[in-house]
Amino acid sequence: GCCGEDWYWFDYGNVRFIAYPEPYVEPDTWADWNTSATALMDAAQADPAISYIVTFGHRPAYSSGHHPGVDSLRVYLDALGAGHGKYVLNLNGHSRDYERTSPQNGVIHVTVGTGGSGLEQDGPCLWLTCEQPSWSAFRAMHLGSLRLNFTGTGIEGAFICGPAGGG
Repeated sequence: GCCGEDWYWFDYGNVRFIAYPEPYVEPDTWADWNTSATALMDAAQADPAISYIVTFGHRPAYSSGHHPGVDSLRVYLDALGAGHGKYVLNLNGHSRDYERTSPQNGVIHVTVGTGGSGLEQDGPCLWLTCEQPSWSAFRAMHLGSLRLNFTGTGIEGAFICGPAGGG
């Protein structure tokens, strides 16, 4: 995809999934997406068949790994979380590690950049930000995958650890 045309959405069971694009033309790409995403979330919020809203994209809004969180994306996702109670999960990659936040404006952000490439380790502590930020609930410098299970009463997640990083 290119130029703001690389995002989409779909409903699966009781979940509305909304992708977010790469910022080809900053800042307009995410601003344009935000307008559409807000309308999609408003509709999901009003739909009794939708229990959860999940966003996903390449870049992280929150990350203490090699690729730090993107402030402009964080602003949009935080505002969407504050205004939509069903919006509870954001998934992303980009930073080659695993990291999960505590809820930020009702949304848990999970970075799972742990497949398809080597881990990106920085310095003696392995992380770009050695001290774990207060918003970070858990982080691991491991290869692995994330398994999610969506039910009528919750979303269960398990990170299945592979080999550890260096250090």
